[in-house]
Amino acid sequence: AGGAEGRLVASLLYGWGALVEQPPKEPSISMSGQMLVGWWLLFCLIISTGFRSSLIAHLTVQGRSLPIETLEDMLALSNWRWGTEESLYKGGVVEYFVKHTDTIVRQTHSILEVLGWKEGLRKVGEGGYTFLAFKNFISVVVASRYTDARGQSPFHVSKQGISVLPFLGWWFRNGAPFRPRFKDLLSRMEEAGLRSYWNDDVVAKRVKEIRQGTEMNPSQIPTDYQLTSQRSQEVLSLSHVQGAFYVLFLGCGVALLTLLLETVTGRI
Repeated sequence: AGGAEGRLVASLLYGWGALVEQPPKEPSISMSGQMLVGWWLLFCLIISTGFRSSLIAHLTVQGRSLPIETLEDMLALSNWRWGTEESLYKGGVVEYFVKHTDTIVRQTHSILEVLGWKEGLRKVGEGGYTFLAFKNFISVVVASRYTDARGQSPFHVSKQGISVLPFLGWWFRNGAPFRPRFKDLLSRMEEAGLRSYWNDDVVAKRVKEIRQGTEMNPSQIPTDYQLTSQRSQEVLSLSHVQGAFYVLFLGCGVALLTLLLETVTGRI
């Protein structure tokens, strides 16, 4: 397919030139060669286009705003609203916001909305909204209902959080002989990371249980998340351009039949 001589090296060079979009100027003479080169050019066009689009998609990084980690970050944003979960806003949490002397906490409480977690996450998904809830609870909800198989989620859970209830602890009678030993044991468990490990393990098990229940009852998955998953963009992969290989095989088959026909008619 490389010229009048039809040498193998010329054919390989012509095919390589077509792949890098720099084919030689001399076309093939035979009909079978022209047929093969034509289908090969079509194959190279599809493959090169798919490769460029996939490369651009991988190299293009979408701009992302910095996540909100503290109340200061939230108050620094303009036209921003926030709310808390209705089961959280009671008792000690209310006293925390009402009796706190810090200006940041008071400003947060002045326009704090109280609503359910589904409504809160819906507003967060719409943008311009922060939802305050128990970290373990909301982490389980986000991981089980709003996270795909690759671990991607439209929500960000603050890593710092807010210590609203600092008075939780163990109570012993005054002068208990086992108190120093018990305190030492708790300190060692905390330093070894057993508490955080146990907490993460409990959250992971709960997420697994909810996911298994959701698989048996697909109706439990929120509708807005289903639509978001369906509209998710995908980068072109080999499975998306497999039609180009079918075109290549078809072209090779047609060229082979044309070559056989030329050979037979030439002998006749």
